[in-house]
Amino acid sequence: LVEDVEDAPEAEGGDLVDAVPEETEEKEEKEDGKGEDKWQRAHPKKVKALTAEEAETTPIDQVVLPLPGVSVEYPSNALGQRYKETLEADGLDITNLKHKVREYTMSGDYRKLMGRPADVEWELLRYKNPRADLQATDMDELKGRTSAEIRAESDRAWEAAQKKA
Repeated sequence: LVEDVEDAPEAEGGDLVDAVPEETEEKEEKEDGKGEDKWQRAHPKKVKALTAEEAETTPIDQVVLPLPGVSVEYPSNALGQRYKETLEADGLDITNLKHKVREYTMSGDYRKLMGRPADVEWELLRYKNPRADLQATDMDELKGRTSAEIRAESDRAWEAAQKKA
Protein backbone atom coordinates (compact mmCIF):
# COMPACT_ATOMS: atom_id res chain seq x y z
CA LEU A 1 0.00 0.00 0.00
CA VAL A 2 1.42 3.34 -1.04
CA GLU A 3 0.55 5.80 1.70
CA ASP A 4 2.22 8.90 0.30
CA VAL A 5 2.53 10.21 -3.25
CA GLU A 6 6.30 10.51 -2.78
CA ASP A 7 6.43 6.73 -2.15
CA ALA A 8 4.54 5.90 -5.37
CA PRO A 9 6.41 4.16 -8.18
CA GLU A 10 7.67 6.48 -10.87
CA ALA A 11 7.11 6.56 -14.61
CA GLU A 12 10.02 5.28 -16.72
CA GLY A 13 11.36 6.26 -20.09
CA GLY A 14 9.40 4.39 -22.76
CA ASP A 15 6.17 4.33 -20.74
CA LEU A 16 3.08 5.55 -22.59
CA VAL A 17 0.86 8.49 -21.68
CA ASP A 18 -2.23 9.98 -23.33
CA ALA A 19 -1.15 12.51 -25.93
CA VAL A 20 -4.53 14.22 -25.59
CA PRO A 21 -5.55 14.95 -21.98
CA GLU A 22 -9.00 13.73 -20.89
CA GLU A 23 -10.19 17.28 -20.27
CA THR A 24 -9.60 18.11 -23.94
CA GLU A 25 -11.47 14.99 -25.09
CA GLU A 26 -14.45 15.86 -22.87
CA LYS A 27 -14.49 19.44 -24.14
CA GLU A 28 -14.36 18.30 -27.77
CA GLU A 29 -17.14 15.80 -27.11
CA LYS A 30 -19.40 18.51 -25.65
CA GLU A 31 -18.65 20.90 -28.50
CA ASP A 32 -19.28 18.22 -31.11
CA GLY A 33 -22.95 18.63 -31.93
CA LYS A 34 -22.90 15.86 -34.52
CA GLY A 35 -23.82 13.16 -32.02
CA GLU A 36 -20.85 11.19 -33.27
CA ASP A 37 -19.90 8.15 -31.20
CA LYS A 38 -16.81 8.84 -29.07
CA TRP A 39 -15.36 5.44 -29.96
CA GLN A 40 -15.53 6.15 -33.68
CA ARG A 41 -14.12 9.66 -33.30
CA ALA A 42 -11.37 9.07 -30.75
CA HIS A 43 -10.17 5.55 -31.49
CA PRO A 44 -7.38 4.77 -31.73
CA LYS A 45 -6.35 7.06 -28.93
CA LYS A 46 -3.19 9.04 -29.35
CA VAL A 47 -0.39 8.15 -26.97
CA LYS A 48 3.23 9.08 -26.74
CA ALA A 49 6.24 7.33 -25.29
CA LEU A 50 7.97 9.26 -22.53
CA THR A 51 11.62 10.15 -22.78
CA ALA A 52 13.73 9.55 -19.68
CA GLU A 53 13.61 13.28 -18.93
CA GLU A 54 9.82 13.47 -19.30
CA ALA A 55 9.39 10.39 -17.10
CA GLU A 56 11.09 12.18 -14.20
CA THR A 57 8.28 14.75 -14.04
CA THR A 58 5.32 12.59 -15.11
CA PRO A 59 3.07 11.28 -12.32
CA ILE A 60 2.55 7.51 -12.40
CA ASP A 61 -1.22 8.00 -12.64
CA GLN A 62 -0.77 9.46 -16.14
CA VAL A 63 0.80 6.23 -17.50
CA VAL A 64 -1.42 4.07 -19.71
CA LEU A 65 -1.08 0.39 -20.58
CA PRO A 66 -2.09 -1.00 -23.95
CA LEU A 67 -4.71 -3.68 -24.31
CA PRO A 68 -3.21 -5.77 -27.13
CA GLY A 69 -4.47 -5.13 -30.63
CA VAL A 70 -3.75 -3.75 -34.07
CA SER A 71 -4.45 -0.09 -33.17
CA VAL A 72 -2.11 0.31 -30.22
CA GLU A 73 1.47 1.27 -29.61
CA TYR A 74 3.48 -0.70 -27.07
CA PRO A 75 5.91 0.73 -24.51
CA SER A 76 9.47 1.02 -25.80
CA ASN A 77 11.00 -0.25 -22.55
CA ALA A 78 11.20 -3.59 -20.71
CA LEU A 79 7.42 -3.60 -20.29
CA GLY A 80 6.98 -3.57 -24.08
CA GLN A 81 9.31 -6.58 -24.31
CA ARG A 82 7.22 -8.31 -21.64
CA TYR A 83 4.06 -7.77 -23.71
CA LYS A 84 5.80 -9.34 -26.71
CA GLU A 85 6.99 -12.35 -24.70
CA THR A 86 3.57 -12.89 -23.13
CA LEU A 87 1.75 -12.77 -26.47
CA GLU A 88 4.32 -15.10 -28.06
CA ALA A 89 3.81 -17.57 -25.20
CA ASP A 90 0.13 -17.63 -26.23
CA GLY A 91 1.05 -18.16 -29.89
CA LEU A 92 0.34 -14.58 -30.98
CA ASP A 93 2.55 -12.24 -32.98
CA ILE A 94 2.52 -8.72 -31.54
CA THR A 95 3.04 -7.23 -35.01
CA ASN A 96 0.18 -9.18 -36.63
CA LEU A 97 -2.98 -9.36 -34.54
CA LYS A 98 -5.32 -9.02 -37.54
CA HIS A 99 -7.61 -11.92 -38.29
CA LYS A 100 -9.15 -12.76 -41.66
CA VAL A 101 -12.57 -12.60 -39.96
CA ARG A 102 -12.87 -8.92 -39.08
CA GLU A 103 -14.93 -9.52 -35.91
CA TYR A 104 -12.06 -11.60 -34.49
CA THR A 105 -9.46 -8.88 -35.00
CA MET A 106 -8.27 -7.43 -31.73
CA SER A 107 -8.40 -3.64 -32.12
CA GLY A 108 -6.84 -2.87 -28.73
CA ASP A 109 -7.17 0.14 -26.48
CA TYR A 110 -5.46 1.77 -23.50
CA ARG A 111 -6.25 1.89 -19.82
CA LYS A 112 -4.73 3.87 -16.98
CA LEU A 113 -2.10 2.02 -14.97
CA MET A 114 -3.60 3.42 -11.78
CA GLY A 115 -6.07 6.02 -10.65
CA ARG A 116 -5.64 8.80 -8.13
CA PRO A 117 -8.59 9.06 -5.74
CA ALA A 118 -10.06 12.52 -5.28
CA ASP A 119 -12.70 13.92 -2.94
CA VAL A 120 -12.57 10.86 -0.68
CA GLU A 121 -14.61 10.99 2.50
CA TRP A 122 -14.38 8.68 5.50
CA GLU A 123 -15.66 8.40 9.01
CA LEU A 124 -14.71 6.37 12.05
CA LEU A 125 -17.60 4.15 13.16
CA ARG A 126 -18.09 2.81 16.66
CA TYR A 127 -20.31 -0.22 17.08
CA LYS A 128 -20.87 -3.02 19.56
CA ASN A 129 -22.50 -5.74 17.47
CA PRO A 130 -19.87 -7.47 15.30
CA ARG A 131 -22.65 -8.68 12.97
CA ALA A 132 -24.26 -5.26 12.62
CA ASP A 133 -24.96 -3.56 9.33
CA LEU A 134 -22.74 -0.49 9.30
CA GLN A 135 -24.20 1.11 6.19
CA ALA A 136 -27.78 1.74 5.17
CA THR A 137 -28.87 -0.26 2.15
CA ASP A 138 -30.74 1.31 -0.75
CA MET A 139 -33.96 -0.14 0.70
CA ASP A 140 -33.20 1.42 4.11
CA GLU A 141 -32.66 4.80 2.47
CA LEU A 142 -35.94 4.49 0.57
CA LYS A 143 -37.61 3.89 3.94
CA GLY A 144 -35.91 7.02 5.30
CA ARG A 145 -33.54 5.17 7.65
CA THR A 146 -29.98 6.45 8.10
CA SER A 147 -26.83 4.44 8.74
CA ALA A 148 -26.58 5.96 12.23
CA GLU A 149 -30.12 4.82 13.09
CA ILE A 150 -29.40 1.30 11.85
CA ARG A 151 -26.20 1.05 13.93
CA ALA A 152 -27.99 2.42 17.03
CA GLU A 153 -30.83 -0.14 16.69
CA SER A 154 -28.33 -2.95 16.23
CA ASP A 155 -26.30 -1.82 19.26
CA ARG A 156 -29.44 -1.72 21.44
CA ALA A 157 -30.41 -5.23 20.30
CA TRP A 158 -26.86 -6.46 20.97
CA GLU A 159 -26.80 -4.98 24.47
CA ALA A 160 -30.19 -6.55 25.27
CA ALA A 161 -28.96 -9.93 24.05
CA GLN A 162 -25.79 -9.63 26.13
CA LYS A 163 -27.83 -8.88 29.30
CA LYS A 164 -29.93 -11.99 28.74
CA ALA A 165 -26.83 -14.17 28.34
